[in-house]
Amino acid sequence: RDGYQFMGWAENGERFDYLIWEVERNVTLLAIWDEILPTAIEIDGESALLELEQTSTLVAKVVPANANVSNIIWSSSNEAVAAFEEGKLVAKSMGTTVISATAGGVSASYTLTVFPKTTSIAISNNSATLHIADTETLTITATPEGANTKVTWSFSEPGIVSVDKNNKLTALKGGNVTVTATSVTNPIYSTEYKLKVYDNVEGMTIKGSGLITAG
Repeated sequence: RDGYQFMGWAENGERFDYLIWEVERNVTLLAIWDEILPTAIEIDGESALLELEQTSTLVAKVVPANANVSNIIWSSSNEAVAAFEEGKLVAKSMGTTVISATAGGVSASYTLTVFPKTTSIAISNNSATLHIADTETLTITATPEGANTKVTWSFSEPGIVSVDKNNKLTALKGGNVTVTATSVTNPIYSTEYKLKVYDNVEGMTIKGSGLITAG
């Protein structure tokens, strides 16, 4: 029986332990079922960032998975910003709203921010060359004004540089690499630049005729 746990048998409202009772008569037993209630709910597929008119399909899972839940109720604290239509969350205007899922007395929620539609992104404060262990914080701009500036980073050659969640780039080893930033809310928009990382010079030797060699 979905959503319930079998607890045993009962006769006339009293529990019947058929393992230790010696039955020498006809008995009518009723099954004892205990309802499994959810202890938590988790939202899958959530996106805390959307652009105008974008949609998001959300799925909620109850814990434990076999809890007795007939339906999950979705809500938006500000339906002018985002609302549920035909099972999908639709971004309607710029602003923030709290998205909630409720089932069996438990709930989960997150804050959604809706941005204007991105039309372009750009990287600034970037260098064309660096040396190993150099760092610089890259700046992302997006149009129109107010558009989301969160991006994901990718590299044409792995291991040459890394970029953290604060857009801080660190040169890891020598080589040439193309650094690409892609919009989180609208991945069709991206921008890139080329970077050369030089190996550090560990020492110099001056030889005859004033020739300087690194080594």
